[in-house]
Amino acid sequence: MTYLIFKQYKELGYTAVAEEEFVRWSVLAESYVRLYMAGCLDRRDAAADNLIPLLNDNELRGMSELVDLLYKDYKQINRRLMSFSNGQYTETYGLPSRTTTVSTQQKVLELLALYFSADDLYRGV
Repeated sequence: MTYLIFKQYKELGYTAVAEEEFVRWSVLAESYVRLYMAGCLDRRDAAADNLIPLLNDNELRGMSELVDLLYKDYKQINRRLMSFSNGQYTETYGLPSRTTTVSTQQKVLELLALYFSADDLYRGV
């Protein structure tokens, strides 16, 4: 059960994440949505007697935005320039100490509030 598949992501016009990396970032984005919505987007399919994700177009776009945000933040944090020198040209890049920055966490919350309905927001985002 997944909220967003690569085909939907591409159809919405998003291109930052390659297909071979998409599942990883989709699952991470889905984890944020599940955390703040307490599974409210999982609706019961009476015919199949199981839970299935049913997202509207706006929610699918929100998932795509989250995937892109998390992916781009990861790429940026892994290339953070720590020092630079001009004589004899030197660059030093630092290693990340966490997976997302504080500003990214705030952007995640903003995207959730923008793309998902207030009825679905569980934690008062």
